[in-house]
Amino acid sequence: MVNLAEMFARAMQRNQTVPLLPSVSEIDLRKRDIDDEAAEALAERIICDEDGVFVALVLSDNRIGPVGAEALAGAVANSNKIISLDLGGNDVGDEGAKSFAEAIPTSSTIDRLVLCNNGITDRGVMALAESLCSNETVTQLDLSWNDVSVEGSKALADSLCCNKKLTNLCLTHNNIDDEGAEALANAIGENSVVHLDLSGNSIGQDGFKSFANALESNPHRIQLCFRDIRLAIKATGHSRCDTDVGLISRLAGVFFNPLGEQCRRNLL
Repeated sequence: MVNLAEMFARAMQRNQTVPLLPSVSEIDLRKRDIDDEAAEALAERIICDEDGVFVALVLSDNRIGPVGAEALAGAVANSNKIISLDLGGNDVGDEGAKSFAEAIPTSSTIDRLVLCNNGITDRGVMALAESLCSNETVTQLDLSWNDVSVEGSKALADSLCCNKKLTNLCLTHNNIDDEGAEALANAIGENSVVHLDLSGNSIGQDGFKSFANALESNPHRIQLCFRDIRLAIKATGHSRCDTDVGLISRLAGVFFNPLGEQCRRNLL
């Protein structure tokens, strides 16, 4: 069965009366069983079209792998049409991430890139991190539900120190521990990020201390999110050690850091 993206691209090639891509502010093709071949056809059509601009291209929850990702990255790099690209829930992997890493520095329009749940490890994240140093457009990057750990966290932290465009970074449900959290905390105040989501990672007391110290010494205007993270309970089995409660109070009390009651309950 020919999927929707391929049908759309073919129809536009043979019938000039079909509404042109420039008139579309959002193309939503999520959950359409789109594979690499269809993604390549769509990317080719985007590159060949000469007029208007896409606002958003949603291709989440399909079957796009590294080959399709490479084609779409080419469309990002070689057209001025894709402002937002959502590839969440595909299988682009590290090779696909590397393709987008090559595209980011050359794109003049891409503002939002969603690569959540794509089997990306530190290798792919390190490539993306390097590209962010040359980024002039991306303000939102979603790498949640991947396999980012220490090396990926450190690479992102290093890149944030030289990046002045990224404002929203989502790293939820990865494998970031205290060491990775410390690296990211140390980058606070050295970049333009105003929202950092680390929910669902393996951050313990040392990691939270790093953020508390960083925020106290540099009251950068940033929103931190730590849902689904619980600090360790003392080995004695007592309810909660005073240092943990004090640490949460420090984080919640830092100027400009909007850790509200709900976030405190999540931590406790």
